[in-house]
Amino acid sequence: MSDQHHAFITHYEYDQVNGRGQFVTRTHNEAGNPFVVFCTNELCAHYYERPSAFPHWSEDCLLLPGSRYLLCPVCQTKVVRPGD
Repeated sequence: MSDQHHAFITHYEYDQVNGRGQFVTRTHNEAGNPFVVFCTNELCAHYYERPSAFPHWSEDCLLLPGSRYLLCPVCQTKVVRPGD
């Protein structure tokens, strides 16, 4: 008998408001968990198309008064969830 463990995906959440590749409007998903986001500013080290980009957690992003979207904690530009 093998000691290997296998993981199975049993649930996939599809969030129409904060889906992949969309600007993010809240800090937690529908299950109440934070998720990974990237910056949309090309000059930021957290830019989503940069191969070495380091992501932020959605709960660490800023939501300024009067703003609809979460902002990058470094440069205060809109963030997106990673696409497929």
